[in-house]
Amino acid sequence: MKEEGKIEEAAGLITSSKFAVVLSGAGMSTESGITDFRGPDGLWKKIDPKFASIDYLEEMLTNPDSLEKYMGMLAPMIQKLINAKPNAAHVAIAELERMGRIKAVITQNIDALHQRAGSRNVIEVHGTYKTATCMGCGKKYTFEELIRRVAAGKFLWCDCRSFIKPDVVFFGEALPGEALSAAFDLSQRCDLMLVVGSSLVVYPIASVVDIARVRGAKIVMVNMEPTEKDYLADVVINAKLGEVIPAIAAKIRSLNHA
Repeated sequence: MKEEGKIEEAAGLITSSKFAVVLSGAGMSTESGITDFRGPDGLWKKIDPKFASIDYLEEMLTNPDSLEKYMGMLAPMIQKLINAKPNAAHVAIAELERMGRIKAVITQNIDALHQRAGSRNVIEVHGTYKTATCMGCGKKYTFEELIRRVAAGKFLWCDCRSFIKPDVVFFGEALPGEALSAAFDLSQRCDLMLVVGSSLVVYPIASVVDIARVRGAKIVMVNMEPTEKDYLADVVINAKLGEVIPAIAAKIRSLNHA
């Protein structure tokens, strides 16, 4: 592989670390068929980002007909999330956790693909589509319960007649406090941060890389495109995650058996 030397260096850094964590972004899931947001063919090139704002959703709630059309527009994206499968990079990161090399995954993704690949300690800082909460009474719903309600003709209305909102962070909403606190705690404790598929332009979570670096952690960046924070990294690899991360895992396996 073209990046063989960098892969070996990254594997060596991870092997010698005591508390390595992963930060994953939208680029992590593009190889699973989920469109990223800011790339050349990103979602925001196709639809207006306002559709993902809490203000726009609340505006739609005043008109049930508009809301149904709005949710109909989002339905294909939700279906894509449901159909997506973990790719080789997700599987490799889960393997690194099982090997004890990765302690946790901080993810900006809402697709739950890390968990489906086998990762156990996953911090979802932007929420998940797998659960939902009534905006009125606060009742919690699983994704399966929502599917049953829609099938029964109840759409996404709670019994209290308020809208059931997926637990995804919309623009204009605060990040979940517990997840954000855990992410910052991990960034201060880690001695290595493996950044995969993140453009590192969405704050506050992009700052965990700065925090980790200031605390003395090594930084390994793997992304298809360069980022504005590459200068912080000890190793930068611009290539397909589905090739690079499994190669790093394979090299670590070989070092373990050396």
